[in-house]
Amino acid sequence: EPITTRDNCGAISTLWYSMGAHRQLDLCGENIIGAKPNEDAATKAVYSLITENADVVKGIFCGHWHSMFYANVKASYKDGETVKDAVIPQLIAPGNPYLDHAGRVVRIIVR
Repeated sequence: EPITTRDNCGAISTLWYSMGAHRQLDLCGENIIGAKPNEDAATKAVYSLITENADVVKGIFCGHWHSMFYANVKASYKDGETVKDAVIPQLIAPGNPYLDHAGRVVRIIVR
């Protein structure tokens, strides 16, 4: 499941669609992890673990949605006693084993 960006809210367009129609996804909607009004404590803790450690977490890769999306998640990390702002790229890829054109390849280059 994708997590909320907490920034740049509003619908983002698909990079590539699977279902034959242009789609948009609002990563601040109340069905998105980190933006749900009644999330349990464990979900909140994991969300904080990801978004408050951007010096370690360099990318978020998830599926579920039936199209491919990309967004930056607003994050932070501690440098000594100073909290610094950062972003973590999030790629939301389609899980499409049920479609007749199944499969995606994501190439990641770390420099």
